[in-house]
Amino acid sequence: MLLRSNSPGFLFQEPDSSEPTRFPDDSEGLPTEEGRVTAGGRSATETISFSHQRGAASLLDFLNARADYRSVQLNYLNLVASYLSAAGQLNLAVGCEVIP
Repeated sequence: MLLRSNSPGFLFQEPDSSEPTRFPDDSEGLPTEEGRVTAGGRSATETISFSHQRGAASLLDFLNARADYRSVQLNYLNLVASYLSAAGQLNLAVGCEVIP
């Protein structure tokens, strides 16, 4: 059952639940997670870079850390693409835009 509400996050209510299911809107969805997700990878890469410059880590460790960081970035972008694809399919199935 679709709900009409001024609150952008509340979209529909499940039959046996009194609380509406909440979907993220533009201000709280996946794009806000990018900084948090990639910051950890960037920090690890900077740490390995620092260690490599001081001789405490090998070149292979440094290159693996960079490859892992790029893998984290790629996985995040694939996650966003999957989310947007699923949102588009849900909007199409419902017949109106429930996830902007």
